Amino acid sequence: MACLPTAAMQAVSVQLSWTHQFQFAGYYVALARGYYREEGFDVELRPGGHGAAAPVDAVTLGRSEFGVGNAGLAVRRMKGADVVALAAVLQETPLVWIAARPPTDERAGAPALTHERLAELARARVMWRGKVDDQVELALPLAAAGIDLARVPQAMPPDPIEQFEAGEIELMSGYRSTEVQELRRRGVPHALIELDRRLPGFYSEILFTSGALAAQDPQRVERFRRATLKGWRAAFDDIEGTARLIHRLHAPHLGVEQLMAEGRELESLSHRDDIELGHMSQLHWRRVADEQVRLGLASEADLARLDGLLWRVDREPVALMPDPMRVALTGVVAALWLTVWGLWRIAARSRAEADQLKAAQQQQGDDDLRFQFLMDVAPFPVLMFGIRDGHVAYANERAIGALGLAGDSAELRIHDSLPSLRPGGELMQRLQSSRILRDVELERPGVGAEAAHWSLLTMRAVEYEGKPCAFAAAVDITLRKRAEIELSLLSAQRGRIIEEVEQLQAKLRDASVRDPLTGLFNRRYLDATLRRELHRSQRESRPLALMVVDADHFKRINDHYGHAGGDEVLRQIARVLQDRHRSEDVVCRYGGEEFVVVLPGSDLGFAAERAEQLRQLIAALEIPTDGGFAHITVSIGVAATLPGDDADRLFKRADAAVYQAKHEGRNRVVLASVATGPSLPAQVTLPGEPDRPAPAEADPS
Repeated sequence: MACLPTAAMQAVSVQLSWTHQFQFAGYYVALARGYYREEGFDVELRPGGHGAAAPVDAVTLGRSEFGVGNAGLAVRRMKGADVVALAAVLQETPLVWIAARPPTDERAGAPALTHERLAELARARVMWRGKVDDQVELALPLAAAGIDLARVPQAMPPDPIEQFEAGEIELMSGYRSTEVQELRRRGVPHALIELDRRLPGFYSEILFTSGALAAQDPQRVERFRRATLKGWRAAFDDIEGTARLIHRLHAPHLGVEQLMAEGRELESLSHRDDIELGHMSQLHWRRVADEQVRLGLASEADLARLDGLLWRVDREPVALMPDPMRVALTGVVAALWLTVWGLWRIAARSRAEADQLKAAQQQQGDDDLRFQFLMDVAPFPVLMFGIRDGHVAYANERAIGALGLAGDSAELRIHDSLPSLRPGGELMQRLQSSRILRDVELERPGVGAEAAHWSLLTMRAVEYEGKPCAFAAAVDITLRKRAEIELSLLSAQRGRIIEEVEQLQAKLRDASVRDPLTGLFNRRYLDATLRRELHRSQRESRPLALMVVDADHFKRINDHYGHAGGDEVLRQIARVLQDRHRSEDVVCRYGGEEFVVVLPGSDLGFAAERAEQLRQLIAALEIPTDGGFAHITVSIGVAATLPGDDADRLFKRADAAVYQAKHEGRNRVVLASVATGPSLPAQVTLPGEPDRPAPAEADPS
């Protein structure tokens, strides 16, 4: 730090495009490791998101010196915004459409989403928010399917992942590094809508500034760009350490594993193994702008404003055709001059190198003494130990006391005090591969009644006396760690209490819609479900049938077998209805000895066959009671939806059919007519008849 300039730090701010996460890891690392301070900057990172200023607006209005944007910078530049793109961290956009994939598509082995299917999804329940200018990647696939993204209603629920998993959202926008990763973690079926490979890849996470700042102080802009890219390289080199840094300082609500998954996805989109980090191409920007013009976001005349969008574009050299003789003579003279100048430089360099070597040797001796003094008097533990054997080569007094390094210095082994640093262990392997480990929490077990101690170590792999060693500095965090453990225990206890409350609430919710005697849904649940299923039937043009089941002569059952026997008869009827229903059917106890079955997707003929099967099964029951075996029959009324039906009208027709079955002698199935009155003609299935065709819907005339 003594070698840094003494000039005052320049205060600058960066407007991020979203809330804190791995999406901005390079800025966090550059700030934490002092890369900005080395370039003379005091940096403030302003999170984006709902309610925050848009990065382009913040930069062009002078509220922030720098911002983070995407390929929409080209549109804003063509529309007159004075912005300059400095570096593109991602060569490929992480922004994609995520579509629901029904299980039927997977069983049928359906191919990728067609334009027709995409257009159907875009007219259903869609979640997206923002400006089309900044989300061309989302507009292009919809445009290919004939959908204008600007006309798609915008929505942003509080928890889109939950609603997508529940089927309440069929198409939503998201990032590969966040929403897609979370859906994969939960195992939710989904499909990604990819860009046409013939289209240009869209730059993303672009560092930009205003044209005024770039013109007035280009050195300042270049220094900030250099420090930022240095931070991004360091972030991608140590994704795990960066994830822990973000979790600790910026986003404690995000897990380390989640942040590491985001980091790996973003690194793959940066293509840094093939392309220099931050690289941008003028030709590539022009291709992106052409697609934006094709979507109508700008005009052909606006393309001329694209010049100047890139920071310091390298110009093509102008080819000159000089006279050959002049070139030859100039080359000979230059060669002679360079030869003489080179000989003089060699002699001068030899003298200078000898002087420098002598001075360096003297300086090395002085530096060794100063370094030894600084380590001895450092107010924190400093030590050096062998990576392969754990032998402690140096430890100051603070390290000996804090880490419990007692005994003969020739026999000290670091793993005797800190078992996690055993040679060949995981930490030593990580140190040899990454060369540096930061903020590693290590436990020193207690001896006897002594409690355990904790230290926070930062280690770097170095060469010392011809062998690989670890140079380490430590901080005692015992008090903090004990507080964390106590807090963790309290948090676990609170979690158990919350879980018990949630289980109790679930039981109360279930009890509110269940019949306590039979376990079937009750009338309250039927009222809500029947209306919902009726609306779905009308919306999807699917049939819907309703079955009302009433026990015959139930009062005689109660009189003969008692109320306990009557309850057992109702439970056995409910069991038959429950066992014979499909997963999509809804079985309810309406009240007393009356039951209702809602059959989505069933016409009148199918419902009549089901009703006759149920009637026969119930009639064959032998129900054990305290007074002997009871037998029971049921009368069943069946109705199917008609145009203009509502829930009350449908139920009244089925209920009227039950009364008609009672009137005709009970133990039978009656199909409801168009009207609700029991006196109107209806088709009837009588018990004990031979094989007969399935009943048809009553003639409305």
